[in-house]
Amino acid sequence: MSVLKNGVPKYVRVYSNEGRKDETLDCITVVFGKKRVNGEFMYIGASKTGSGFYQHGFSDTQIDRPSYGHLGKKIRFEDLDPGLQERIRDEYCEIWDC
Repeated sequence: MSVLKNGVPKYVRVYSNEGRKDETLDCITVVFGKKRVNGEFMYIGASKTGSGFYQHGFSDTQIDRPSYGHLGKKIRFEDLDPGLQERIRDEYCEIWDC
């Protein structure tokens, strides 16, 4: 089973709260789906580039299910800053052994 398609992680969902009036450091949220880490689902809050703010979070449930409106708008992984893409891909591959 391939968990990367053309370098894009198959089991992540990405959200941006850009455009909201309330400025936040963690404008990007990346939700890791399907696989639990130490029994919990992982997500990452990050700044646009991931170099200013980058923090892991864990939850018993997927934080974007059943709705994700509180996270912002859904965006494509490919729309992330290349440096942030690389960080996310590295962590994803560590979890998925790719």
